[in-house]
Amino acid sequence: MGRFEAVKKLFGFGHHITIPPAVDPRLSEIDDCEPDAKVRFPLTSDDPHSAERVWATTMGDHQYRIENYPFYVYGVSWKDLVYAVPDEPGDIPTFRRIIAKSGSKTIRIIIEDLEGNPTEHPVLKGLNDRGCWFECAFGSLFTICLPPEVDLWAIREFLLESGAQFEHADPTYNELFPNSN
Repeated sequence: MGRFEAVKKLFGFGHHITIPPAVDPRLSEIDDCEPDAKVRFPLTSDDPHSAERVWATTMGDHQYRIENYPFYVYGVSWKDLVYAVPDEPGDIPTFRRIIAKSGSKTIRIIIEDLEGNPTEHPVLKGLNDRGCWFECAFGSLFTICLPPEVDLWAIREFLLESGAQFEHADPTYNELFPNSN
């Protein structure tokens, strides 16, 4: 079992989302706002308490723009526009569907030999130099945001050449390579 599979099994993560394929150009026209809400993404169907909560900006009519990089949810990325409603009055809104894709992409990597400043690690520095941004959880799990202008295939090649442990989160591996199974 690989490291990602072990993390998913340990925490019960790995919820996949069906997404519309088109990028909505309106998302790039929305002014930057401070996140004012969280959106709940259920991670397993058998445990209603297993969820990732991500920062979002309320856009009205139960629409939210994602403002941070998801660590465990598949098929959603930074600045995507989602529809979410609370399960009960007063609850955090729960994700229902993607309304529009931002064009951002998400990859997750694990770096076990991290010492010191993460921005000085060769893989993370290489990603940053190529226009990517990242957030860290648990000291070794990084979610990498590829803004729309960053070439996913160039980043994939860099990660393969560097020997990094990584997975495609949005788009997923199966979306990129549908005939691989």
